[in-house]
Amino acid sequence: MKEGALIYIDHHPLPETISKEEIPGEIIHDHKSSASELTYNFFQSQINADHARTAIYGVIADCLDKTPILQKLLNRWDERTLF
Repeated sequence: MKEGALIYIDHHPLPETISKEEIPGEIIHDHKSSASELTYNFFQSQINADHARTAIYGVIADCLDKTPILQKLLNRWDERTLF
């Protein structure tokens, strides 16, 4: 049997019937950032920096593109090509 770790990454409110303490594993949760941004930040040291572009697409789709981290990432590309 293989073992792994649970990493819960989301920006939506948790269901009222569940608290963070009830979720086994690592919780990455922030309603002010998109799940794409949270995921990119979490795995950033393990992936190619060009994958930031993929994260940016998710952030744009969630309409959460005003965070300081995303503004820094947007400086790498012509914003018009992303939007």
